[in-house]
Amino acid sequence: MENEKEYWQNRLKELNKAIVELNIERRNVRRQLLHLEKNEQKPVPKEDMKHRTTVETVYLLTSHPSKVFTSKEILEHLHREVGYTINNFAPVYRYVKEVEPNIVQVRRGYYMYKP
Repeated sequence: MENEKEYWQNRLKELNKAIVELNIERRNVRRQLLHLEKNEQKPVPKEDMKHRTTVETVYLLTSHPSKVFTSKEILEHLHREVGYTINNFAPVYRYVKEVEPNIVQVRRGYYMYKP
């Protein structure tokens, strides 16, 4: 019973990592497409923007393990990379926490990735 529980927990972790890796690859492909379609400006659907902000946040925090980021720094990064202004990081954090549970809130307004 415990081995089965452990198996499913490990499987969930593997799937979460695979999702993050796929989303990072998706992010890079999008960046390349945007570079190629520089002159075409298309409105981005809200659902797509949610995925992009989640991927960017996970990418930023996982690329600098154990470094503490303020929510303001993360929002500035999202504005730079995604081109979308977000006033409050709390909704983004909820989605990020679903994808990568190792991203934790250290204290109010401070976040980090604990490997």
